[in-house]
Amino acid sequence: SPPLDSERRKGRVSFAKEMLRRLKRNPGLLRRLLFTDETYVSTVDQRCRTQWQTKRKKGVRPKGTKFVQKKDKQQQPPKVGMWSGIGIGKKVYTILPAWNAMRTVERGEKKAKATKEQAQIAKLSVARREKIQKKEEEESARLAKAILEARKAGVRVSPKLINDQEKEPKMMNSARFKKYVLEVVKRELTADGAIMVQDNARAHTTDETVAALAKLKVVMLDVEFPANSPDLNPIEALFAIVKPRVSWHVPLGLREVNRFLEVEMEELPQETIDKVVNTFQRRLEMCVEAKGASIKLTNGWMPRS
Repeated sequence: SPPLDSERRKGRVSFAKEMLRRLKRNPGLLRRLLFTDETYVSTVDQRCRTQWQTKRKKGVRPKGTKFVQKKDKQQQPPKVGMWSGIGIGKKVYTILPAWNAMRTVERGEKKAKATKEQAQIAKLSVARREKIQKKEEEESARLAKAILEARKAGVRVSPKLINDQEKEPKMMNSARFKKYVLEVVKRELTADGAIMVQDNARAHTTDETVAALAKLKVVMLDVEFPANSPDLNPIEALFAIVKPRVSWHVPLGLREVNRFLEVEMEELPQETIDKVVNTFQRRLEMCVEAKGASIKLTNGWMPRS
């Protein structure tokens, strides 16, 4: 995450003070909050940042054999995504398809859509096709002009940024959120009146996502969660607990990661989750005391006393 500058710190303090004021005025508010986010789990051992791998010759699970993960793209481990939400007496989650699998499906869908559009354009009149082509050329010229002007001003830019198209995250975007998460939200959150808390990641704040959640009548926290503040969200503590536990099983592939992740999520006691959620108020108090700086955690999730 980017360093916390003065503006981000002010935003964190403002959020913490407002939530503390609400919790003091309504002590039962914490029982309604459901903290949500997504993460990924891979074959990398979270305890020592190494990756488990089978011996190619024998093809059997090595006993205590590990190799240090390389950082080049060809050595990236397989990943399984998970969206989860926790609250007092509440635990919901859904395990997403592997990132590579999602990307393959989306590429197929994108290719099919492009083929369909090309077929539709082919059926249009010559004048209509020329109009579409002219529009594309004008857009390309506008983009090239904006890049040239920015470079003359000494600003390094890319065509995607000039065109207001930010690069989407690898694991979650608005389309995947709607496809894989909304069904769980509809099933788990619309009946019990829980207040959904999530960060301001792009996948959570696009017009499509906001409209879909509004359509389901999901109650959202009306205070904007501060940027670059995973230390204030108790859901990150859940991930800090579950990921090392999955590593203890020594998963050797996506199927084992998926299976062990589901096992650990099911076996995680609700008492532990309630303990994690109850740290929220202490996190807010520590944020105010630190004047918006990152708070210090013990074991990656418990606020220091």
